[in-house]
Formats: sequence, structure tokens, C-alpha cells
Amino acid sequence: MSLGDRIRRARVKAQKSKRELAKLVGVSHTAISKYESDKDIPRQSVLLKIAETLGVTLGYFYQEDEIEVVLTGYRKSSKLTKTAQRAIEAEIHDALEKYLLVETLLERNDYPQITPFTVRTMDEVEDAADHFRSLFQTGYGAIENLTETLEENGVFVLGIEAPPGFDGYSCWANGTNPVVVSQLNVSGDRQRFNLAHELGHILLKIEGELNEEHVAHRFAGAFLFPRKAVEKELGKKRRDLDLLELMFLKTKYKMSMQAIIRRARDLKIISNATYKKLVIQFSEQGWRKEEPGPRTEVERSYRFEILVHQALTEQLINPVRAAELLGGVPKRDRSQVTVAESDLLWLAEQYKTNPELNLEV
Repeated sequence: MSLGDRIRRARVKAQKSKRELAKLVGVSHTAISKYESDKDIPRQSVLLKIAETLGVTLGYFYQEDEIEVVLTGYRKSSKLTKTAQRAIEAEIHDALEKYLLVETLLERNDYPQITPFTVRTMDEVEDAADHFRSLFQTGYGAIENLTETLEENGVFVLGIEAPPGFDGYSCWANGTNPVVVSQLNVSGDRQRFNLAHELGHILLKIEGELNEEHVAHRFAGAFLFPRKAVEKELGKKRRDLDLLELMFLKTKYKMSMQAIIRRARDLKIISNATYKKLVIQFSEQGWRKEEPGPRTEVERSYRFEILVHQALTEQLINPVRAAELLGGVPKRDRSQVTVAESDLLWLAEQYKTNPELNLEV
């Protein structure tokens, strides 16, 4: 990737137009166009100003193309503006570029082979959920941490704080690595359902007349709460469902009560009439947006930073490169930076100011 390409990606990720960036940096928008098309090279002082304005390090513009990321099967959201969509796509590109680089350095390739599962009926969607549970060796019980489970099986999980209207995206990186992206500004049960929903989009190959969104929704429910587990917890036929019972299952399976009710209806454990009655009850009580009971914590991925520390320990990268990598996947509020990241950033600063330290790799 050229210098111009990196300037453009950083600008798109920051959701700035060429004119906006030019005004903030103090150059003409024509100059920005020339920089991005590699027809001109900005002076170091200008490039530094661009980096500060766009929230990236100066090193971002100079890093080599160690890994090229091509997104396929990328689903765009109709609820977002084109500017917001492009910004999210640029963030995903940068995140995956770094993720795949570290995985390549560490030679991580011992994941189960994941190939799309063909479905023609909703029963086959249930079969698909069971298939991937078996592939990921989760059994039929509750999945304690969905993010960790997916990552351990070769699915890249990215969490971003995106504008309203964004729930999640899914794609393949370089045609081989499934990627699911979720919104962090939601409850934990909603986040988990969104991840499973996106997993359905990327792992299922739909044939026939099935609606893609309905299929992904059904897969999410079946993956988080398999038929065997549902029938064990609720039985095969019920006249009604109790609120306390639903709260218990929500806590155990980290799935919203409304999703559990829908799951019971999909499996014909409750009738359509009972389902409608419960939906009306939730609406009347104001529980559609905020359900009663304990709130499920949002899951956060720490796998990437662990891999970066492993690469540093194995002397595959130096502290400065490690700090640059940790600064890019994904963006987080400074209050959420981990102790490990803070220590590494401090170490990188020491290395920059005193190259004589025995930290070179």
C-alpha cells in the first residue's frame, strides 16, 4: 500500500472529507488529492499534522505492506450513511491487517477448517448450528464467552463503537478467515446475539426461497440455545412461560428473554397465541428495550494484544512495533486501555528515547 493509499484510508476512517482535512492541516484540498493519488509527497511537517489530525501515528504512513487484506462477502448496512460505512470498512481493514500480520509471525494456523453450510429449510438451519457447535467442540450447554469461543476456532472477532443503526458486519478476510464485527454500545446479550447473527450470514449458504435475515436470526438463536438444550430446560410442549424462569435462562445462556421466547415459538414449544401474549406483556411493561433482571456484560476481545505480547516475547517484533500494533485494533477509549497496553506503550517510549536499551529485536 502506497503512502497516498494510507493517507486516504486514515482520512476515510476518521470520516473527514478532503476539504475538511485540508482546512485542519492548512493546505489546499488539491494538495490532499495529490497526496492521496501519489502525485505529490507531503513535507514531513505536513504529514505529521495529517497524522495528528486523523488520530494515527506517523509510523502508520511508513509501515510496509506485510499483509494485504481483501474483504469478500462484505455486508453493508442500509441504515448507515456511505461515509460511516466507508469509515467502518477502513477500520476493519486496518484491524485485520495487523491481526493477520501477528498470526502469520506466530505461525498460527491450527484452526478447524471452516466452510459454508448449505441450507434450504429452517430445519437445516438448526442442523447447521449443531454442526458448527460440534466443529467448535462446545457441546450443547451455554457458551460462557462467545467471543473467546469463536476466536479459539479461527473466527476473527472485532468490536467497535459505531453510530446507531450499526449492529454488526461479517466478511471473509482473504477468502479464508471468517470475520464478525459487532457493536459494543449495546447490552451483552444483544452483542452476543449480533455476533451469532453475523456468524450465520457468513457461514450459511442459502438455497431456495429462504429470507436471509430470518435465516441468520434463526441460526443465532439455535447456536446460542440449541434445540436439545431448549427442550431440556423448557420441555417439548408448554402452555406458558414464567418470568422468573425466563430470567434464570437469560442469566445462564446470556441471551435476552425475548430471544428465548422467540426460540420457544420457533421450536413449537409454545403456540403463536402464547408468543403474541408474551410479546404484548413485554411491550406493556416497557421491557422491549430494557428487560428486568441482571444486565449481561459486554464481551471484549483481548486475544490480539495477547498475540502481540507473545510476538514481542519471541523477539519477532520490537517494543515500538508492538505499541504501533496495539494502537490500531480496535479504537478504544483511553480509560479502557489495559495495564498491559500501558506498560508496553511506556516501554516503547523508553526505547525511542534511549535506543541503547537492550530491547532491540
